[in-house]
Amino acid sequence: MRYILYLLVAANVLYLGWNLAPGRVGETDEQPIAFVPDGVRTLVLLEESVKAGASGKDRIGADKALMEENPTAVDKTGAISEEKTGQVSDKEDDDLLAGVELSPLRPVNACKILGPFDEPADAKKIIGKLGSMGFEPVVRPRESKVFRDYWIYLPGKGPKQARKAVRLMKEKKVRDFYVYSDNNYLVSLGTFKTVKRVEKRLTELKKIGFDPVVEKRYRTRVEQWLDLQYTAKDDEKLQALVDETDGLQMVTGSCMKVAAQ
Repeated sequence: MRYILYLLVAANVLYLGWNLAPGRVGETDEQPIAFVPDGVRTLVLLEESVKAGASGKDRIGADKALMEENPTAVDKTGAISEEKTGQVSDKEDDDLLAGVELSPLRPVNACKILGPFDEPADAKKIIGKLGSMGFEPVVRPRESKVFRDYWIYLPGKGPKQARKAVRLMKEKKVRDFYVYSDNNYLVSLGTFKTVKRVEKRLTELKKIGFDPVVEKRYRTRVEQWLDLQYTAKDDEKLQALVDETDGLQMVTGSCMKVAAQ
């Protein structure tokens, strides 16, 4: 058993000496060099430059070869010339823009939007004028809230309170009221279009001890607006149309739909 142990130790010593022999250290760490096309300069690490010894000469030689192939590619400072990169000088920019009319930028797919029109006949009239100016407007319907009236009422508090209110109003000869039994006996005291009439009604009701609620109500109305594509040259004549038409507004926004050409 002891002899076998000696043999194993001797074998390990021999194997270690074989691996540490000159020419074998780091042999497995060498990486294959990737293929680099001709004319492409590679990045060289400092330690690689020291090992190679001649990397500086090689780099100078590569630069010299590139200059011989295309003398205008590299200037005296080593920078790539404008001719090589395709850049255009400021003077050439000015020459290209000479004689070109520049207009202000506007959003892509932007339209002038004219309106609102409550009646189709009013929209049709403006559409005719825009057509004679070379535009092809597109009708954009839009819902909006408009004032309807002022509603005065006593909140529903059950049939007992409603009967009491009705009795008092009859005694004071207050007319124009209505009881909604399906709304917890709410007592409606009238609807009015103007603030002046609302104030008159409130004065009358407060004199007999009521404190009614005033609610401003709205209704939904479908308005028509006109979308039209435009250029910067059109602003002046469109503004003139707006100025000569009472109530006509013009805003800039995204086009709802592009008119068929």
